Amino acid sequence: MSEINPGVILSPADFADTGQWRLMIYITLTGMEAYLQHVADETRPLVRLFAESRECEPGVAMSADTLLVDIEKMIYSHPSLLDDYATEIVVETPLVAWMPAEYLRDADEVREESVFSKLYPASGGEVMTERVGELEAIYSFAEGFEGFMARTLPGARMRCHQGVLVENLARRPANHEFRIYVDYHGGLADMLLFRGEALLSVATSAYASEADLSAAITNILDLYGIAPAEVELRMAGDAEACEAVMLMLEERCGSREMLKLPALTAGSGLPLAIELLIERNQQAMTEGDAEACNDN
Repeated sequence: MSEINPGVILSPADFADTGQWRLMIYITLTGMEAYLQHVADETRPLVRLFAESRECEPGVAMSADTLLVDIEKMIYSHPSLLDDYATEIVVETPLVAWMPAEYLRDADEVREESVFSKLYPASGGEVMTERVGELEAIYSFAEGFEGFMARTLPGARMRCHQGVLVENLARRPANHEFRIYVDYHGGLADMLLFRGEALLSVATSAYASEADLSAAITNILDLYGIAPAEVELRMAGDAEACEAVMLMLEERCGSREMLKLPALTAGSGLPLAIELLIERNQQAMTEGDAEACNDN
């Protein structure tokens, strides 16, 4: 356990009332990390419970059984995760599709699995869903994962990392008609394009270089016919790589800068989805609404 940007020294007694803390768990194909944030006192530091990586042989797909076993080991080796916290579990996966919620759930049938199997026929995992406004994300991670987490952390809210990004970035104020957000981390990039608060495009893809990512951003802007003066680019992730990409797009995006994130997490290297959840919790505290923060 370690504190991020500590403002005070915490003792075991500080964690006695689990209702005062929100637990956020971030799970990817290559590891897991977990954080505690106090939901009533902004002076309490953010606490990193752990951050662990899984060994994956390059180019070799990890079986669903092996992935699930590794996740079980990581959870049970950190028993504090099993305490009675209000918990959000965020799953990072590239296997995500967005559809109008009305289409997926009409009066006659539920279409999530049939739609997902056509888009990702070799995924092999169970299909999970997350609704954001009028849209619904359908995604997959590993067979048996959702059931295991429901049994192990009952009451926890399961989230798709793209869902967290869409939900929180859509409401950000903007000075341009179009906004494109890019989170570039570990060779992967989450790219989201909005017109006002309306989501136009979102994808998680691998890029071999900053030049490849710059070209992908240019392509999506060209696809929608967006002029440089109409769009603002906001980036998160590795600062040096982001600066290189923004320099390449100097003539394509009129406004370019790093995404502003909570001072509490400055320089921490947290996943963007976790930083946005922390920001949401802070806003609830600022508004004097910690109870609503817990119930969200």
